Amino acid sequence: MQELLKNKKLPYATILLVVLNVIWFAVESAHGDSEEAYLGILYGAQFTPLVMSGQSWRLFTALFVHFGSSHIYGNMIALLIIGITLERLIGPIRFLVIYLSSGVMANVVTMVIELGMKSGDYIVSAGASGAIFGLIGALLYVAIRNRGRIGDISGKGIIFMIILSLYYG
Repeated sequence: MQELLKNKKLPYATILLVVLNVIWFAVESAHGDSEEAYLGILYGAQFTPLVMSGQSWRLFTALFVHFGSSHIYGNMIALLIIGITLERLIGPIRFLVIYLSSGVMANVVTMVIELGMKSGDYIVSAGASGAIFGLIGALLYVAIRNRGRIGDISGKGIIFMIILSLYYG
């Protein structure tokens, strides 16, 4: 474990995800008010009726759509805080698999809950929060496997990182 933390390689997957999110947001924002649901839908936000009509790709693209600058700012801060540490511990491929699968599954859960409520009221959802929560879970797993420590980061430090991530997310 110590050897992994001494690895000072750039966390390319984390950086790539942040860059993709920021570019997607910049393009979206250049075409209108990014806090408007209709614009989110145009850029790939998850909207259950559209997913159910065959646009399942929205379960993925919604990870890159954000509603407003504070939304993307909070998510990207959380992604950087958790992502840099976790990617160095588990590697970029595992990191990307956890990030993407957690984000898609969070969107699936949102959709299943909406369908189960049978109210006909659907929300437009987007953002990286579900993926970030998956990363938090993975970081907790690594900490538990290492008896509450990740290199020089204690259990209290990990909890602080999680609280900070939740606050910004």
